[in-house]
Amino acid sequence: MDEISFRAHECARAAAEDAQEVRLRRFALTLIGTFFGALGALLLAILYIDPYDSGRFPSLGVQGTSLFFQRYANVGLARSARFDSAIFGNSHAQLIDPQRLSAATGMKFVQLATPGANPPELLVTMRWFIRHHTEISALVLGFDERWCTTDRVIATRTPFPFWLYGDSNLVYIANMLSTRTLRDSVDRVMFALGRRPVPRQDGYDDYEIGRTRNFHPAQTFPPRREQPGPALAELAATAPARSFPAIDMLDDVLRDLPEVAKVVVVLPPQYASRVADDDGSLEQGINACKLELWRRTRPRGAFLDFLVQSPITRDADNFWDEEHYTSKVARTVEARLAEVLDAASR
Repeated sequence: MDEISFRAHECARAAAEDAQEVRLRRFALTLIGTFFGALGALLLAILYIDPYDSGRFPSLGVQGTSLFFQRYANVGLARSARFDSAIFGNSHAQLIDPQRLSAATGMKFVQLATPGANPPELLVTMRWFIRHHTEISALVLGFDERWCTTDRVIATRTPFPFWLYGDSNLVYIANMLSTRTLRDSVDRVMFALGRRPVPRQDGYDDYEIGRTRNFHPAQTFPPRREQPGPALAELAATAPARSFPAIDMLDDVLRDLPEVAKVVVVLPPQYASRVADDDGSLEQGINACKLELWRRTRPRGAFLDFLVQSPITRDADNFWDEEHYTSKVARTVEARLAEVLDAASR
């Protein structure tokens, strides 16, 4: 092969390699463009379906919640205009029936209890509810000893989608592309087509259904006549104020409530083995915490304390386990809530 032919051959090979490189580059760009285009289209579809009924963007317009998992279902329930009142708490408040409470008070209650929730999760849910309602009749806050921690940093014990309840739409969008949101979007479409079971549309989830009570506590408590300690009003006259971080954060949330809204803090009952004998002193943190909750609540509504030694808490037949009471006790709690809400509304 002479030099001219060799150079021509090399030029042709180089041109072929360049052409192949261009084709590969185009293929790669097309593949990348198709991938991200499909991803973008999928994200837009999820945002339009709005699986959690967040109402942040224009959507398919499906009415009602399609979810049984409270952490996600409460986003749509808490912004629903069908309700003007709400019940917050963890599983200790879960059996309070919003339908019964609504019938007894004339208010329109939604149940927003989140099993396993700690103060941070409940506070963001409260903010979300308040933000989406200009008219609020009452909040029932089912609290427990978790609100009495003195730690400045309050840990969350179970995963919670704070991004769903936050202020940032960008953070919301960034979290909406996942296998979970895709699955929940499909479920919502099936719900809209009537091909999925419908959860109760006021958030109530009765964990007694399908369960057999089998509580045999290691420690039993015979009935006795309870000697009540001094009333909180008497203690408040001399007791200094104490800081509990979760309660301080609650103050910030309640400042955004309409003036007419009533607030009732209720400490649901737990079995007597988990309840300290109340001698009326403030040396135990739980008593000081109760006093602070009473002080913050009194101007707006009422404070109900079932977390005491009482005939209810000493009777094992009233409980599923040491922490969770039966529906029979829930009816008692609801009756007292209705009484104090009626009195506060006069």
